[in-house]
Amino acid sequence: MSEHDIVQFGPFRLDTARRILSRGDVPVPLSSRAAHILLLLVEHRDRVMTKDEIITHVWRGLAVEENNLAVQVSALRRALGESELDEPLILTVPGLGYRFVGRVASHGTEAQPDALPPPSPPPDIAENPIETRMEARRVPFWRGRTAAAALALSIAGCVALFMIIGRSAAPPPPRLSMAVLPFRDFSDCNCWGRMSDAVTDDLTTDLSHFPNSRVTSRESANAYRDSPKSAPEVGRALNVRYLLEGHIRAEGDGFSINAQLIEAASDQHLWADTFTVENKRFGGVEDRIRRKIASILGVQLDQIEGAESRRERGGDPDALDLFFKARYILDHAGSLEAMKRAQLLLEQATARQAGFADGFGELAWVLARKVNDGTDPDYSTDLGRAQVVGAEALKLAPNGGLALAARGLLLSGQRQWKVARDSLQAALAVEPDSVPVRSALISCLGRLGLYDEQVRQIQDLLRIDPEGPETRVQYYHLGAAYVMLGRPRDALTYLAQYSNGEAAPETDVDPQGVADYAWLYRIAALQMVGDQSTAHAEFARYDSVRPNRTAWQIGAFLTRDQVALPGASRFVQALVQAGMPATLPEDIDWHVGVPDGITSHGPFDPTPTTIPGAGIISTAELAAAVQAGEPLRIINVGSGAVTLAGTLPDCRFDWERADSVQSCAHILLRGSGPGRLVVMGLGVTDWNGYNSALALVAAGVPRVAWYRGGEEAWQAAHLPAKDMRD
Repeated sequence: MSEHDIVQFGPFRLDTARRILSRGDVPVPLSSRAAHILLLLVEHRDRVMTKDEIITHVWRGLAVEENNLAVQVSALRRALGESELDEPLILTVPGLGYRFVGRVASHGTEAQPDALPPPSPPPDIAENPIETRMEARRVPFWRGRTAAAALALSIAGCVALFMIIGRSAAPPPPRLSMAVLPFRDFSDCNCWGRMSDAVTDDLTTDLSHFPNSRVTSRESANAYRDSPKSAPEVGRALNVRYLLEGHIRAEGDGFSINAQLIEAASDQHLWADTFTVENKRFGGVEDRIRRKIASILGVQLDQIEGAESRRERGGDPDALDLFFKARYILDHAGSLEAMKRAQLLLEQATARQAGFADGFGELAWVLARKVNDGTDPDYSTDLGRAQVVGAEALKLAPNGGLALAARGLLLSGQRQWKVARDSLQAALAVEPDSVPVRSALISCLGRLGLYDEQVRQIQDLLRIDPEGPETRVQYYHLGAAYVMLGRPRDALTYLAQYSNGEAAPETDVDPQGVADYAWLYRIAALQMVGDQSTAHAEFARYDSVRPNRTAWQIGAFLTRDQVALPGASRFVQALVQAGMPATLPEDIDWHVGVPDGITSHGPFDPTPTTIPGAGIISTAELAAAVQAGEPLRIINVGSGAVTLAGTLPDCRFDWERADSVQSCAHILLRGSGPGRLVVMGLGVTDWNGYNSALALVAAGVPRVAWYRGGEEAWQAAHLPAKDMRD
């Protein structure tokens, strides 16, 4: 790489050819847009660049909102760590634009202040960019002849030395090295060459941000446009392991794109795909194609490198091998067992290489996923480990996409929705094409009731990865969002795409899962559009699978932010109108809904009317005790939508985990007083509350009373309480 391709300012180095920013020797993650903006501002630092100028250059004339630019500049400032510097590097000129005010020097043995690489010559100077750069550096004729003679002697010496040492002396290409060869225009009109070049350029930039990758510069790869050389020859010349090539063909109202990844040394095709991109308006198609290919290729490279690691270094893997093996597992499976295997490999990788930022970030992400899984038996251990590893990942890479994403996912699992959203948005600014990060943000936005923003994020995700494994669940999220936004017809369209003609879930499906809620949102949407007969028929079928579920219970599991919106009451009311009971009576018999001869219970079957070792307290009795000022200690294991005075905040526990029960029992016994201990759940169908009371009795806690009516009965009686849900 020429010294003229590097400029430096403060602690940073900017590779202008590859648009890669580094702090010291550590790459700083930047999206392709942010990197382009930085390059423009540095090149034109002698003046203020208007917002329109920047948008024209970076978005290539697309109609985008000014807020898009502000988001990218904000991400760029975070990446530059301006808060740590004495003076900002990017100055905002109100009402006009931005100016780079940092002191710039070229990278070389004698750096001269404010020296920049020469501006690129116009395209008509030379078709070959390598020839163009040589043209710009020509020297006087006599000096050229002397240099040529010296060069000839040097080449002869190098050839002789090469013949003595042999071909084995050539350095092997880095493990994750590649070149993006110019995509070709196969359209009949041969008029989409500009778009093909734009896709090539953006892919080169974006793939260079792939963890641990090395991507050949656009100029070097462009020298092999339509080259007759074989893949091994091109690979050796560019010293890369993989070649990405492809073509674009305009077809009707869209484009057909073919892309293939080749192992250069063997000329073996490792992956190929053909897909279509709809483009009815022919606006921004380069970005959609580029993001689609980058999304697919990111996964494929993990898979290929995972296979290479197993084959080449199975007996003695290094940290990077272990990292890729872990990613290979995660790309193929999302089960708890798969996450455990990936975690073990990442633990080994971070132990073998100190300061392995990507390794720590990926490990923190896996641990956060396990914590959020809901079935992790090592929840407490993984939660503590996730917090430690996540802190280390952020320490190593404060602006690293993986580290920020892991922090956001962990906070989301702890129901800290607002700070989780901020962290995930920061991660997305670094890794804008990350499907898992965007999916986590989409879920978080729904919990915050920010449905308009959620819809925009889903639409972006579907543009990035329209055929990925996340597509179906995003149709569910769109359906739910449109119900809440009062657009039930749109909701029905997307809920139909989610179900894809499949039957509604049976009894063994998670009653709090996506499939179950998709059914509920469909019933509500049908009622809201006036199709009452279908809504009632659908609810009757639902009630045969989920008997005794009430509209109050559905509303109780909405967050406070969601409940504050008018769409929440419309949703719940539509379910009531379709036939769902608003609440259940407190004295309902516990055999209701349980077929004769069945000893096990379903998720919404009423609880028993007695409990071994504990007493039952009714709503009237509890209200009287509260009114009389009886010293009650209350544990609420329900939703928190109805919380009474005297509720103990430190004892929301999981009765299935012995450590949780013992911890809570210890708190209760240590602070034991004269009053009764009241265990309060969601309502008469809340088996979690029933089992929690049993667990406390078994742990030796005295004077346990089970409030069977729970939150539902208390609110149905219109008694005073606070909403303490998340």
